[in-house]
Amino acid sequence: MGGLPSFAPMRGGPVLEIVMAVPKKKVSKSRRNMRRAHHALPSMAYVECKNCGELKRPHSVCSHCGYYREDMPVLADSASAEK
Repeated sequence: MGGLPSFAPMRGGPVLEIVMAVPKKKVSKSRRNMRRAHHALPSMAYVECKNCGELKRPHSVCSHCGYYREDMPVLADSASAEK
């Protein structure tokens, strides 16, 4: 047997029976948890905005002041847009 497909005789002819892989022993809680030790989500990276000092994601526009870099305003202020 050993994981190979076997033929089971039936009235209509041979039918291919697939043998599934089954663990021989129970996996202990310790071994299961050691395997899952690398499954945690990584923490998000944040940098300080050089314009206003708020935390923001790297390579993205600051949600507080609207700047991408110190010299590149991307989002216009609502006060300057009305003028």
